[in-house]
Amino acid sequence: MTATLNPPRIKQHMLRAVVVGMAAWTMGCNHGPSVTAQGTGSPSIDAGMDAGLPITVENPSPEMEVVPEPSPLPPDAGVPAPPADVGLVSLEEVAPTPRSRFPSTAMVRQRSQPADGVREQTDNVAVVSHCEGLACLDGLKDLRSGRELISLAPTRNEKNILKEEGSLERVVKIAHASESFVSAYTGHSEYSGGAHANNSLSCVTYDRHSGRPMRLEDAVTARKAQSLMRDARRKLEAFQQEQRLPAYQLTQEGLLHDSSSGRIALCADAPPPMAGTVIIIWLRQ
Repeated sequence: MTATLNPPRIKQHMLRAVVVGMAAWTMGCNHGPSVTAQGTGSPSIDAGMDAGLPITVENPSPEMEVVPEPSPLPPDAGVPAPPADVGLVSLEEVAPTPRSRFPSTAMVRQRSQPADGVREQTDNVAVVSHCEGLACLDGLKDLRSGRELISLAPTRNEKNILKEEGSLERVVKIAHASESFVSAYTGHSEYSGGAHANNSLSCVTYDRHSGRPMRLEDAVTARKAQSLMRDARRKLEAFQQEQRLPAYQLTQEGLLHDSSSGRIALCADAPPPMAGTVIIIWLRQ
């Protein structure tokens, strides 16, 4: 026996489905995408579509994941910092010198004779100066003892430069002074023809009791001096690598003594491409 459906009853079912569907569509428009399935607690399908996520059988209503933005890195992130107790000093910081890409190309500006012959004075130590013609020479004098630590008289090499009618500036700048020691920068800038000037810079510390220049072994024991030299070489190599500098020469003669802080430093002499500069390495005793 074949079962048959009553046409009027089919029409009633179809009409009822249309009415229910329209009611559900109306409720969705009124409540927006925040409507969730009762008892499931999951977001609506509309929310997943708004998020641009695919709707699949395994993921019928995916949740939106909020990813925080990464924190900005500091400007120097990843860049190794040079040692804080190592630095480069140039002749232009000691004396008025036109800036140049290479320190050895800029001649110290011609200076005039100080009215009283004293260019700088501190702690009974004075930088005295004598200027004549194309030469201006600085010296260092201990006013307490009257001793000349650096003489105003030209050296043999300076005399040869002046004989060739070249210009010469010898610069002395006090770095540190105390009752027992005085440290200074000494620089030379000379021109006797050619494409550029020839500059140099060095450090020196004098014992005010003897008037003699000091070495590292004069400030500490021989064993301690060896240890400090190893530490200085390590710091110097790290600084040269970080700054991409050529190799500087480290000796015990280039010494600075800061009695106020109890620290000492070694000054590494520059190679020809960097003439007119020194690298200062401060050490812990």
